[in-house]
Order: sequence, then C-alpha cells, then structure tokens
Amino acid sequence: MRADGAEKAADQFHKLIFSFLTTLLPSPDARASDTSFDDAPPVALVSILLNSKILDKAAELFRNDSLDDATGRKGLYMALIGFLRVGGTHGALKKKIVYGERVVWHDSINLLVLSFQGPGKYRSQTGSSLASGLRNLNIQSEIMLRGALASRHEFTDTHGTDMLWLCRMISDLSSHLRIESQDARAGKTHGIVEVADDAVWSINRPTPSLYKTY
Repeated sequence: MRADGAEKAADQFHKLIFSFLTTLLPSPDARASDTSFDDAPPVALVSILLNSKILDKAAELFRNDSLDDATGRKGLYMALIGFLRVGGTHGALKKKIVYGERVVWHDSINLLVLSFQGPGKYRSQTGSSLASGLRNLNIQSEIMLRGALASRHEFTDTHGTDMLWLCRMISDLSSHLRIESQDARAGKTHGIVEVADDAVWSINRPTPSLYKTY
C-alpha cells in the first residue's frame, strides 16, 4: 500500500473526479425519465472527455501490474470501474472512450489551456485504448481468482477478500464492456468456465452470482 500523503491526496482527488463524472455522464438506465442528453449524448461531450487528462489517469491505473497495490487503492479503482460502466452505456461513448485510441497532450496542456489559448506549439499524440489496458488487468485478475481456488486460506483476511472483490469487479466490468482477451477473440478458451460463487466461498458482499475463472 502507498503511504505517501501527497499520493493519497492525489488518489482521493481522482476518486472524486471519477465519481462526479459517473453521476454527470448520460445514463438512461439510471434515470426515471430520460432526456435528450441521456438518450443522445452531444459530440462535444466526447471531445471534452477525450481531450481531458482523466482518460490518461484511467490508462495509468490499468497499467498497474500490482493487484496488491490496486487493492490498497480500492476506493479509487472502484470509482474508475463505476465511471467506465456508465461511460460504456452509449455506443458512441464506448467506441471513443473505451475502444478508441486516447488523445495524449503535453503535460502543460489541459482543457482550460485548450479552451482559451489552444495547443500552441504542441500537437496531440495517440495512446493505447482503455480497452487494451483493462484487458491486461483482467488477465491478472482471472489468474488471481484461479489461484484463490487452490489457496483460499491465503485470502481470509480483509486485504485478501478485498483483492478478490476487486478482481471480480474488474472481471464484471470486462464482461459489461465485452472486453475479450486476444486468445478469446482467436477462439482459444484455455478451459475458461463459469464457476458458482459457493465453489470459492462467500465473501458476504452483494456480488454477481457467477464469475469467470480459468
């Protein structure tokens, strides 16, 4: 877990941003009466998200190769997962935000600078899609879930159950956004099957009834 105060403050800030966006993004399923904003998000919204720094932060979190570290920052990761679940509601948002290449600007360029000054001498670059990063993190998560079946005694404390919970949420998000591994798209299953929750053990949380594991 990270102990540095500045890093914790940064995590809390980004957690709030992801949470705010989850509430503000168009989401017809979450509203009793839909609006035109919910039904057909404006093109400007997609442009704002693509040119902001928040997708870079999401990509950075997905590049994390330590599930232990991610578990220690579970609040931030759960906020990110919530943001992408809503962001993947509409086809246009999903295509651009999840599957499209990211727009990467110089560190000094943000939405405020772009709006009032333009990019100046800087030109945007392209970065890997969030789908690619999520796909890689989901592979780690499913390996961890597989290991939990054989070594359940190692996951009985709070950190262990939190890690399994996060892995299951990552797997659920991948299914929700229909993120498939390269092997799955090539027709290779590696024996992936659906396993009932009680085949692992109850974590005493409101979880999906099934999850995928190797």
